[in-house]
Amino acid sequence: MLDDGWFRGRRSDRSGLGDWSVDPDTWPQGLDPIVEHVQALGMDFGLWVEPEMANLDSDLVRSGPDRLLHPAGGSGRSWRHQYVLNIARPDTWQHVRDRLDALLQRYPVRYVKWDHNRDLYEGVHPVGAEPRERAARRRVPGGSPACTARPAPSTPCWTRCASATPAWSSNRARARIWPR
Repeated sequence: MLDDGWFRGRRSDRSGLGDWSVDPDTWPQGLDPIVEHVQALGMDFGLWVEPEMANLDSDLVRSGPDRLLHPAGGSGRSWRHQYVLNIARPDTWQHVRDRLDALLQRYPVRYVKWDHNRDLYEGVHPVGAEPRERAARRRVPGGSPACTARPAPSTPCWTRCASATPAWSSNRARARIWPR
């Protein structure tokens, strides 16, 4: 499992989170050499992500600070120097989806560790702004019936992929998150 730090701009816990592309300075040949090495050892390659979070010092947030989930009149609270993305915004969700899809298409990632390292502090969408169920589905990426219904505890749904749970097969995760 290639953990935190593989993506562009990640030199500390204060930068880069949200910029989900391979850092060309750290990995000038991309992730291919490490993937090949891992596979040569007879192991599957896995990748750590936390795509619902971002640092203020990231290209994503610099391109639109309003992409962050925050109460009116403020940037909200940070925890571990990270902020929650407002993935109810179609452009923000599209960014997250496109970046992850590109990684999963480009590299033979067999396992994804989808981390969630901070709590959500305050509700930020006004009551009555959307019907509750529609709002919940918009806030949960890939909130399709296959994922939100949770037909069985063993179903590899990304909503259960936090630090304390095992990473799921990326092919299964991709099928649930990115139905085509």
